[in-house]
Amino acid sequence: MHIESLRIRNFRRLRDVRIDLAEDISIFVGANNSGKTSVSQALQLFIAASRERFSVHDFSSECWDAIDRFGARKENGVLPNISLDIWLNVKENDLYRVIDLLPSTDWERTLVGLRVEFAASDEAVLLSNFEDARARAIANTRPRSADAIEYNPLPRTLRDYLDDNLHREFELRYYVLDRAHFDDSLV
Repeated sequence: MHIESLRIRNFRRLRDVRIDLAEDISIFVGANNSGKTSVSQALQLFIAASRERFSVHDFSSECWDAIDRFGARKENGVLPNISLDIWLNVKENDLYRVIDLLPSTDWERTLVGLRVEFAASDEAVLLSNFEDARARAIANTRPRSADAIEYNPLPRTLRDYLDDNLHREFELRYYVLDRAHFDDSLV
């Protein structure tokens, strides 16, 4: 048995990346700032299975506007999550190791998939908690006077709120993936 493929979504510079691994050895080679370290850090975070180790800055910067649009209840606002798909190539003699991950009795004896997702525990509760925190911040806003600067406390956006509350509002979720529902590129 070996890890055949990884797919990482919304993690730092990795918006949606699939990495195929060789059975014996794989080496990441690439230019500086191309995502090699992000791949290893994503694996460390998900394998550690500790939501406390994640930060709002682990979300791809391309997600930041979506987070704030969701917090502002803008039309089509969708709260992103970070996810890792792991596809294992399982040989017959290793079946006992992954028996709990088989999606059905129709398993085709090839790949076994698992998705780990870092997502909001409850989006409605998250929005309510953010709006309460924002209302308290607005109540503490002080208008600008001639001799003082304006005081506009945080959180001003959902991202500001998640800076301090991500660990309370997000959780790790685990899903078994059925190869029959994916195309040849595992999408």
